[in-house]
Amino acid sequence: MAKLSFKRAGDRYRAKLSEAAEFQERGEKFLRVDESAAKRDLQRAAALYESLEKKDAVAKCFRLMKDFQRAGFLYKQCSKLELSGDCYMAANLHSEASQVYAEGNHYEKCLEACTKGRLYKEGLDFIRKWTVPSVPANTLEKFRKNAAEYFHRKLDAHSMMEAVQASSDADWKIAFLERREYLDELIELACSLGNFEKAAEVAARKGNVLRASELLENAGKRSEAARKILEHIRLQSLWGGQNCGWPLKSF
Repeated sequence: MAKLSFKRAGDRYRAKLSEAAEFQERGEKFLRVDESAAKRDLQRAAALYESLEKKDAVAKCFRLMKDFQRAGFLYKQCSKLELSGDCYMAANLHSEASQVYAEGNHYEKCLEACTKGRLYKEGLDFIRKWTVPSVPANTLEKFRKNAAEYFHRKLDAHSMMEAVQASSDADWKIAFLERREYLDELIELACSLGNFEKAAEVAARKGNVLRASELLENAGKRSEAARKILEHIRLQSLWGGQNCGWPLKSF
């Protein structure tokens, strides 16, 4: 009825808009009972909306037809970035979703897309760029820790260390590297944290007594450092070079 009224009044724009709305309404009603009929009506509605440059309405029709990729693209053009990201997620296009979520400052959804798509490098880059993210600290930490574990499984030590260093949980950093026997990285990390005693402990575990002694000195443990040096000298006198342990070497 509305369409006929607008046609009689010579208002072609509103007549088309009314016709598109009728097709859309009928298509939505058919969605649960006759999917092919619903799709046919929604396609007609989308074509009419497109001729009227109603991109957001076109996007909704494609979303109802479950053409999520096209809907996501159109919502992005309309600057409806959260809806765009939601559609890309429904299409399993996690990279596209993370980009539009980040652009729209939907930080938590961005990290969710990165997690589902295993896009941990991209996620860490996003976090570095965000100046005042309204994301709970525990959400950021969870993402960084998951990223470190992911890169460890992928044998990508460089990316793993980037994720570890990004964490603000010093105890977790040390425990993570220690459990996985990244001893050189652990020494470097402990030194950067000012935990020279831990660094010395790890160096000693590796058998590098001189390095352990040096680190103990940095920690202000001079007497322990001296004992390490004496222990090293004693062991060298017993077992160093071709020595079989007796007699003691003279220094």
